[in-house]
Amino acid sequence: MKTNLSRLEFGLIVFIGIGVLLAFKNFLFVRSLWYDEAMLALNIVNRSALELLTPLDMCQAAPIGFLLLEKISTTIFGNHDWALRILPFIFYLLAIPIFYLTTFKIFQDKIFSLFSSALFSMSPSMIYFSSEVKQYMSDVLIGLIIILYTYIFLSTKDPKQKYVYAGIGAAAICFSNVSIIILCAMCTYAIYKISETKRNLSDLAIPILTWTITFLIYYINFIHGHPSKDYMQEYWSAAFLPRDILSKGFLISLATKLKGLIDVMGFKGYFNIIVFPVLIGIFFLARKNIEFLFITILTISISLGLSYFKLYPFFFRLILYLSPFIIILFALGIYHPLEYLIAKIKWLPNFILFLPLLILGLALSLNLPIQKQEIKHSLDYLNNKISSKDNLLIYRDGHPAFSFYKKNYKNFEKVNTIVTPMLYESNWEEHENQIRQLSGINWIVFSHQPLPSKKQKDLEKRFILRSFAQSGYQIINEKHFVGSSIYKVKPSPNIKQ
Repeated sequence: MKTNLSRLEFGLIVFIGIGVLLAFKNFLFVRSLWYDEAMLALNIVNRSALELLTPLDMCQAAPIGFLLLEKISTTIFGNHDWALRILPFIFYLLAIPIFYLTTFKIFQDKIFSLFSSALFSMSPSMIYFSSEVKQYMSDVLIGLIIILYTYIFLSTKDPKQKYVYAGIGAAAICFSNVSIIILCAMCTYAIYKISETKRNLSDLAIPILTWTITFLIYYINFIHGHPSKDYMQEYWSAAFLPRDILSKGFLISLATKLKGLIDVMGFKGYFNIIVFPVLIGIFFLARKNIEFLFITILTISISLGLSYFKLYPFFFRLILYLSPFIIILFALGIYHPLEYLIAKIKWLPNFILFLPLLILGLALSLNLPIQKQEIKHSLDYLNNKISSKDNLLIYRDGHPAFSFYKKNYKNFEKVNTIVTPMLYESNWEEHENQIRQLSGINWIVFSHQPLPSKKQKDLEKRFILRSFAQSGYQIINEKHFVGSSIYKVKPSPNIKQ
């Protein structure tokens, strides 16, 4: 590229910093725990460290290392939602320099590495999951560490490095359930490179043996025979590839999952725009670094294979560990065309590289902080209105978040709280039966409101409120927040109190 690289580098570093500031802004908002987060959070705060080594309640699962670190965080800072989110945010901060070092190790281009790192730090998915009480951000960080250290291991003949490489892989298995996918892909690549350079394959013996033993121990103790396995396979059935590879359904499912790889960056709704830079990135990667393209395809193929055999779902947040590969492709598809234009059009400045980053930064700033299921706002409102004589109904999936936050509200201590059982689309008729059995309800809190039912063609909340009306209740006040709402209802005099 042209001169003034130091200014260009500084500008790109500024954009990386902007990404960090946006993520920090989102972290400081401390949005309410949503349904999945709340269930995992309750396990972390209500169990001892030793109890976290046993199957979790509410069909939750997470790497043992991640759970223990979260327990340490809440022990130090208290059982707060922000204390649970500190760890994912630290993982995000650590992932940025590791991403830079990884891309520089692969491409040996400082400007591209800074540019792609800026895209990484400003990725909507990275910013969102940097404040999510789940292991997905740790999956990203650990995956990047494995990739980076594989390249370091292959570029040195220091015999001690094989022990470091073995230790990193073993630790990764304990802190990320999907690390074995990255390890398999990078190990395959390492075998190829060592064979190509006529280096002794025995250098890989200790790492492979260490990883195998560690994984087997971990699998036998924490994965095999897990009581939630059957439920999770049914729940994630749509995230598995159909078995008949010649069927139309298989091709549709495969296409959907490949589209999901583009969406994993967080640009949902802009697939038709984002897909072109990714495809261009694949073209440039095939020309400039076919080996990393092989690693990318192999890692994605292993993930799809696990989906085919119903061993691991291929779904947005569960495949966040693949996002660095897609971000690199996306960055290549923007960087190299702009690099070509700068070389051809002499008056075009290097700083045109800032344009996509500027657009992304502005779009993010307009959509932050991210809100999802803000039950805290509902509870704040309710705390000032509710009477100790009132009956409070927490409608089914809002219960985990309510259970986590209710300790913060003194007025809820004497309130009679009713929780409806968790039902699903096939049992919608039972909702009405439950409502008929309820009496004297004064308040209804909704959170984690499901999508329209395929059977009822309606929003579940609307269906439930209509059922209450048919049972003689009247809505006398309501308040709505993002992903959560609260209704004050008046029972009919004919309803038994």
